[in-house]
Amino acid sequence: MPRLKLKKRKKKLLLKADPKGLTATFVYNAKVARSFHDTSYYEAQQDRIKNLVSIEEIRNNMSTGKADIVTQILDSYKKRAEESELKIFRVLDNIKNKNIQHIRSKAPLPKHQNLLSIVGNIHILTAAYRTIRKNKGTMTRAWKIPVNEYNNLDPAQKELMDKLFTTPDGLDMNFLRQISVLVKKGIYPWGVSKLIWIPKPGTERLRPITIPPFADRIVQEAIRMVLEAIYEPTFQQMACSYGFRASNGVHNSITALSEPRLTSGLYMALEGDIEEAYPKLDRQILLNILSERIGDRKFLKFMRKRLHLRLFEVKKNKYEQTLLSIPQGGIDSPYLWNIYLLGMDKFIKEHLQLKFDLINQKRASSRGFGRANTKTLNTPVNPLYAKLDRLFLKKRAQYKLEKTTLKNTPPKTGFRNNYKNLFRLVDEIRLISHDKRNIRYFDPNRVPLRFNYQRYADDWIILTNAPLSIMQDIKKDIAHWLKTQRNATLSEKKTVITDMRKTPAHFLGFELKNLNTRRLKKVGPSTKRTAGWSISVYPDRTRLINRFFMKGYCDRNGFPREIPWLSTLDPVTIINRFNSVMTGLANFYCEFLSSKWSLGRWLYIIRWSAIKTLAQKYKTNCSGVFKRLAQNEHRLITATTKCTLPNKKTYYKDSILLTEKQAIENAMQINIKRELQKQLLKIERGETVFYDAEKKGRTPRILDINFLEKVNWVNFRTQATFDLPCCLCGSFPSEMHHIKHVRKSSFTLIDGRDTVARMQFLRNRRQVPLCRNCHLNKVHAGKYSGPPLRKLFDNRIISSENYVTIAKQPYEGKPLEEKLTDAGWKELT
Repeated sequence: MPRLKLKKRKKKLLLKADPKGLTATFVYNAKVARSFHDTSYYEAQQDRIKNLVSIEEIRNNMSTGKADIVTQILDSYKKRAEESELKIFRVLDNIKNKNIQHIRSKAPLPKHQNLLSIVGNIHILTAAYRTIRKNKGTMTRAWKIPVNEYNNLDPAQKELMDKLFTTPDGLDMNFLRQISVLVKKGIYPWGVSKLIWIPKPGTERLRPITIPPFADRIVQEAIRMVLEAIYEPTFQQMACSYGFRASNGVHNSITALSEPRLTSGLYMALEGDIEEAYPKLDRQILLNILSERIGDRKFLKFMRKRLHLRLFEVKKNKYEQTLLSIPQGGIDSPYLWNIYLLGMDKFIKEHLQLKFDLINQKRASSRGFGRANTKTLNTPVNPLYAKLDRLFLKKRAQYKLEKTTLKNTPPKTGFRNNYKNLFRLVDEIRLISHDKRNIRYFDPNRVPLRFNYQRYADDWIILTNAPLSIMQDIKKDIAHWLKTQRNATLSEKKTVITDMRKTPAHFLGFELKNLNTRRLKKVGPSTKRTAGWSISVYPDRTRLINRFFMKGYCDRNGFPREIPWLSTLDPVTIINRFNSVMTGLANFYCEFLSSKWSLGRWLYIIRWSAIKTLAQKYKTNCSGVFKRLAQNEHRLITATTKCTLPNKKTYYKDSILLTEKQAIENAMQINIKRELQKQLLKIERGETVFYDAEKKGRTPRILDINFLEKVNWVNFRTQATFDLPCCLCGSFPSEMHHIKHVRKSSFTLIDGRDTVARMQFLRNRRQVPLCRNCHLNKVHAGKYSGPPLRKLFDNRIISSENYVTIAKQPYEGKPLEEKLTDAGWKELT
């Protein structure tokens, strides 16, 4: 990667790029680059800051009297959440516990019955709705089914199908009850998913994505919840597949691959990829796999219908139905893919273990150990290392003898003549020590073979210390198993064997190298290596240079450049935007790298791209930006925002462009890796890890701590919003009015007559209850210009979930001054 050099010449900042380094191979497209820089959130936040006082005044004017009916509803749901437990979630928890017990006792895994009734339970569907309602693309429509198929449906199916392809706007409990009844009967009418093609970053290829109807997404999420209860204990016990699993991700795989006690001494890598994974998934094989753990025939029949979905190809403008593939875009599709490849995980771990045990036993027998335990073998020293060690001892003995002789004999003429032989021996000893550090202490041809296997979705890697010939056999065995057992093809182009001592292996955005730690310890008369060849982790330079070039942060050679379409924003928004990119990059990489400063080069590019963008905004150069915005003694680029309150107090907040050092130091304080290492150790001991996921607004998953307690509260909170009266007129029953995320909206751009939209913005709500009449005839018709916000029915209706919480204290808003102080604002004195 070209290294940038910062020089000062005549008080001007000059950036130079080293001509030696990586070059981006992606194709740059300005339109694609713009799509990666969505600044609507930052613009909305800056607009909110500018109008903070007026927005707060309007919010305070929203204070209304509390309606008795709302108080009764909220109190009843809070009391139910405290005193009762939804039995259906206890059923899910029992399924999970049953699988955990069988795994611990090493008994055959059980088959589960009556699963379709769980999927169709109204509380499971409510939790599913709660989980997916905030997903990106929730408001995107699917497609209608053909007319001839619609005419063949019964009245109940038609009534549901009329709403099926739409967005969640207008959804109520009756809609969920309709879904529940049809799912339990096994006659749920799966809708038509819209198939679109999106560009694959950096290439001219297109990637197919399906958009299911919102009701289908709710049912798919309910299916995923049931499958998690069955398969999650197995995935955790295997400890090799972390893709698309709750509370697991890329960092779990990297932690397992870089753990010294697991991968020290492994230097060969087999990087694997399955060709066209999702499009060529065999549905019948997947159903056979599910039938091994599921004995509910109704559920399996239901899954068959789910997998044979119809698609509407937007590009060709026609309906399609393929015999293979699983739609990429379904809520449960990634988890079904994990289940599909669970057999591959078991095959690789069992096949390699058996293969390596046989080889290790043969090696042990050839050394006279018989059928000894390969884990405790006294592995012989490498003959070449032993030869150099003997030479090292010989030269050191000569050095000591020469030194003693010089002390006991009178000096000769000239200092160099006296110590000529001594200096020559010192040089020879240094060279021999250097050679020893680059040679393995143990005999590489007789060391016990080991391996470490990790998979993330359809990408997988095997690290081992086996020679090339064995690695080629392993590759053939896996390709044969995939072809015969999963009807899948191993990609010859992307599946490569790498010697990590010479070339790094690439996995999930990281580079894996096998480096000598060069630590020696004196043991008796000789030296011995105490820390050998271990896995070192670095950022994937090829991937980063391509992504940075594609997004416009640098040119093809890695030289930072401005992003023109961001220069029109105000400096605070520009700085916050680039700070978020630097923070995200540092948080993802730093803690898991062998050298945290190896990321400094990439943070440097982003920082100087921000400086150049600011320079274009002010029509100056980089030095001019420092003169204009470097306001403190450390010359940190700073933009200040001020806010004057009605009481004449002025508060200010500085937005400081992070340096590479600050971004790295902030990321190192998170301490994620230590927790992941503890989890990995517990799993190796056969324990079950329960995750403490406290993300706000997140629906609890099956392996979360206190799953039952949390999921009960979440479900009662969600049900409470459906039972509340209309927030405009107070009538019953109500349905949910959905809009796109308000955090990306500017308050000043909302029409002052659109009372509901302003109300949702001020309360930061995407869903509010409205009666059918107000929803369709007033809000959607654009005819509502009703009373001002302060005269609306009851504000607790809008933010009801803040009042039905697990906390003992009820939700209360803070004064503006306290909010500013908590957000890092300071009073200007």
